[in-house]
Amino acid sequence: MQYKTLDGNIGELKFYGDISEWWISGADFTRTIEEMASKFVEIHIRAHCFGGDVFEGNVMFNALQRCKPKTKLFIDGVAASMMGIVMQACDEIIAAENAWVMVHCPTGYQQGNKKQMFQAYKLLTGMEKNFTKVFVARTGKPEKYVEAWFDGTDYWFSAEEALAEGLITSIGKPVVDNVVQIDKPTENDQVESVFGRFAALMSPNSNANNETPIKDQKMKKEIIAKFGLSGVTEASTDDEVMAAMQQKIDYSGAEAKALKTTAIEALISGAENATQKKYEASLRVSLVAVGEASGLGVLQSMLGLNTPSVAAAAAPAAPAAAAAPAVPQVITMLNGTLVNASADDRAAWAWDKWQETDPDGVETMQKAEPEKFVALYQAKFGVKPVL
Repeated sequence: MQYKTLDGNIGELKFYGDISEWWISGADFTRTIEEMASKFVEIHIRAHCFGGDVFEGNVMFNALQRCKPKTKLFIDGVAASMMGIVMQACDEIIAAENAWVMVHCPTGYQQGNKKQMFQAYKLLTGMEKNFTKVFVARTGKPEKYVEAWFDGTDYWFSAEEALAEGLITSIGKPVVDNVVQIDKPTENDQVESVFGRFAALMSPNSNANNETPIKDQKMKKEIIAKFGLSGVTEASTDDEVMAAMQQKIDYSGAEAKALKTTAIEALISGAENATQKKYEASLRVSLVAVGEASGLGVLQSMLGLNTPSVAAAAAPAAPAAAAAPAVPQVITMLNGTLVNASADDRAAWAWDKWQETDPDGVETMQKAEPEKFVALYQAKFGVKPVL
């Protein structure tokens, strides 16, 4: 990590990126902080981070707590998730007036037996308790008040809201003049949310000749490099970069879907080879549907490909399965036929039932069955959602 001297007594470290072993690691951060602590009486950290690995973040938090010089963290754009925890170890936290802070519960992925699942649950619960202690110590709010931030929702706080909650100590001026005020990121505005990570550091393009200011060029160059955009340069307009971002996301989505389809076919063919039995066309269609709706992990378990050696032989080209969402209906294999092992009828579920029992299923429904999702939403809230 790079830092510079503001004067003879203050050093400034730039923390722009995610918390992880491959981006900004706890080890690298600790070495840098310790080196700065030996040179300066005060350390400033300029942060723009959407969070990352909890364990790497804990290393950073502990390094800042051990730091003897005074520490100030300036939120230039966003301090979200794990960065919201790390920054609490600093003596002062100053957010730009157009910056954002996001707090939510830790998340993780686990696949395995019930003991492994329970261990993952205990780990995440322990993380939440540690996060609660950190925020209680900073904000002075009751434990029950802070625990409400870990209900599964992403809580976005503007600089003013963060100050009112005690998450920061003061509000500073924007990094540049004429700063674009971003809205709270939403899942429905994927491109705008991603692009908005950088918008707090960019001023509007107001030149009559459509020339991009130097500061914008530098930031756009970072965006283009980070997301591998093609057909645009740092001299491109905001709209052109946004269009390239949308194209990238659309392509990535289609590519991922094609890869998943290939993996599903590989698992089914592998199971057929392992059992020396060819599935009927109707059964194969049902298996594909399960893989698409419930994930590769569920399909793999249903086909009896739970052991690493068998699974690898069955689908050597398949990507690692992500944690599968809740299965709408538990289906098992019996003598080459599909058997519905679930007694529930989800067609009759109302919005509250879905949220209580299978919130992931609601998200899947929104993408796979938008008409059903709209009807469910409208029945609950009386208005149609914006998809």
